[in-house]
Amino acid sequence: MLNNISRINTLYAFALIAFGLLGTAWQYMSHGDIDGIRTLIPAIFGLIFYPLSDQMKDGAKFLRHMTIGLTALIAAAMLMLYLRIDAADAMASQKRITYGSVMILSFIVLGLYGRILIRGQE
Repeated sequence: MLNNISRINTLYAFALIAFGLLGTAWQYMSHGDIDGIRTLIPAIFGLIFYPLSDQMKDGAKFLRHMTIGLTALIAAAMLMLYLRIDAADAMASQKRITYGSVMILSFIVLGLYGRILIRGQE
């Protein structure tokens, strides 16, 4: 099932959208307001990745490499945010779960991308 980059990218886009929307809903339910758009950032990247999935079927190497680079950027950003969580923050547990989940998912997707590229599959 996870043997081509286009399919992985589509699933990753949906997961990012879900994480962004769930994080925003969780923040709204726990605090009654939405403080900035930081929780929507994964959803924004998911909306960027989803249209690229169909175009990657045509073998566009530039799009594949751009997607891999953006995924690495997301993983690095989530790792940085995860490491900067202040224990005294009222939303520390929510941030750990959200940032940690997106970070782990991004690293898994990077591994799947690498496996496919090493095998030379499209």
